[in-house]
Amino acid sequence: MPTSPTRRLPMRTAGKLVTAAVSATALLGFMVGTASAPAAASAPAKPAERAQFEISFMKEMSMHHHMAVMMAAVCTQRTDIRQRLVDYCGQIVVDQNREVNKMLGWLRNWYGIEYDPMADMDEEEMSEMITMMQRMSGPEFEVFFLEDMIVHHSTAMPPARECQRKAAHFPLQQLCFRIVDAQQAEIRMMRTMLCNWYDKCTRGPAG
Repeated sequence: MPTSPTRRLPMRTAGKLVTAAVSATALLGFMVGTASAPAAASAPAKPAERAQFEISFMKEMSMHHHMAVMMAAVCTQRTDIRQRLVDYCGQIVVDQNREVNKMLGWLRNWYGIEYDPMADMDEEEMSEMITMMQRMSGPEFEVFFLEDMIVHHSTAMPPARECQRKAAHFPLQQLCFRIVDAQQAEIRMMRTMLCNWYDKCTRGPAG
């Protein structure tokens, strides 16, 4: 099976990130323990380093989510795969488009930045991957999509965990906790699908 192009498109910040535990207790500890006051609702973060982190994170996570939406959109058009996977793909499109729109709105409102998630994407490579996916048989597609989306989700979690610590705007912090929680749960679900449908069973933490 061909190597997934998305595995060669990790978020550029991923190598610099530190893993943090995710739970309601961790969120409360962050809120109580942080020394910096939350950023004003429609103002840039301070100091400048936190503002730059937020800008970079929202740009890259918007691009990352948009890639997942493009892959999931192909999945929703298939008629030869399990309905459970089609339904899950439809949920990816809804959920990640919603999060992209939030981040694009925050970039606009907080920083005066208009950003296109396609701007930093390798469109040719993405187009080649989508064409390849469209040509796969049903079972081949299911395995490829699930394995590739597990990897794709996993690459979102380290920067989202860093965002939990570094973002100045509380709505962005909240989004980052949701990203980690949701994508961990989805990775576990996709591993279960692979195990039950194709006897491809793996163990370990979800990301």
